[in-house]
Amino acid sequence: MPHSLCLTCDILRNILTTLLVTSRICSEYPQLSLSKEEKALLLNQQALENDYHKFVENNLIVHQGLLDKRKGLFARRRMFLMTEGPHLYYVDPVNMVLKGEVPWSRTVRPESKNFKVFFMHTPKRTYYLEDPAGTGKSGAVKLSSCGNITTGLVSPS
Repeated sequence: MPHSLCLTCDILRNILTTLLVTSRICSEYPQLSLSKEEKALLLNQQALENDYHKFVENNLIVHQGLLDKRKGLFARRRMFLMTEGPHLYYVDPVNMVLKGEVPWSRTVRPESKNFKVFFMHTPKRTYYLEDPAGTGKSGAVKLSSCGNITTGLVSPS
């Protein structure tokens, strides 16, 4: 598959890699993690500025973006919230209701179908996700360069 066809999958891989690397770095190198004061300051700022703060159980939101989550024949637009921990919550942005959380483990595997559609395979289920913009770049989650797939934490599909 040409590199340009899996931009959305690459974005998702970068998210997964970032979450796993951040979790590993903070546990192995506690001096790289935020101090309690820094975290409290960032959480206070997030609580004031981000409408989705109430859904993330007092975790810092690292990235957020809209995706369409397909279940059966219908797709629902969800705001995906990547936080420290690592956690990935998804919220109904219209009704402002927490709809769920994607469970994390080393076996989570992203798979790109095309520019717009990709899957996230977890041990118990597969999430069918779509980039509403269809570009694979900015519609899903805005990331510049979050991680490196060659770390071995997330295997390429």
